[in-house]
Amino acid sequence: MKKYKKAPDQHKPLTDAEWKSMGKIMHGIDELPESARNAAARLRGRPKVLEPKQHINIRLDAHLVEHLRSTGSGWQTRLNDFLNKSVEQGLV
Repeated sequence: MKKYKKAPDQHKPLTDAEWKSMGKIMHGIDELPESARNAAARLRGRPKVLEPKQHINIRLDAHLVEHLRSTGSGWQTRLNDFLNKSVEQGLV
């Protein structure tokens, strides 16, 4: 089955081939009204957040980075949480 890669034109209904190429995620959507199908096709990606995180570059000691990475997946989020708590407690 060919993967669906083309972004749908919101003013043009999708073809049967385009619907089928979307796979199981769109299963059962054929029963919805056309306007609802088109709206569902446009819903993609992460939801927008009010305060998105900022991307920065930071230099840390190698042993610190090694330790943080050894704690497993999500180490950057845990570091962010730790820094947030430190700021709230007035430590930073």
